Amino acid sequence: ELAAWEDATVGSPVPRVSAQRRAARALIELAEGREATVVEEIEAAARDLGCPRCFEMQKAVVLEQLGRFDEAVTIWERVRDYPVLAEAGGFERTAARVRLGPLREASGDGEGAIAAYEELVAAWSNADGEFEPEVAQARARITELGG
Repeated sequence: ELAAWEDATVGSPVPRVSAQRRAARALIELAEGREATVVEEIEAAARDLGCPRCFEMQKAVVLEQLGRFDEAVTIWERVRDYPVLAEAGGFERTAARVRLGPLREASGDGEGAIAAYEELVAAWSNADGEFEPEVAQARARITELGG
């Protein structure tokens, strides 16, 4: 209902804003329990922009919530391997590193989980102190998984 009101009130914005709205609406649909077309809508938003990489992180999070862990891992691995752009600062890579260990565990890939946690620990070995709890948790998971 909100999306229909917004379209009627605001009208058709520039393509970038339309794509952002489409992805946001898909996430709202998921939050409201209407999962049927969420992944397709996020993919359509990326197509609307002509940008295959756009909205990949949102799609990965949605796939996680839908229990489609292997598909989410595939996306997070691709995101992790993005080249670092000066204006973005590599935040995508960090998000991927944080998500890969738990996802590999959830999909039953213990060895992959250990490797992902080890990568996070290596990447954050000299991180600011505020990130030490995440590093400690990753080290604990490595130990618990037999690494």
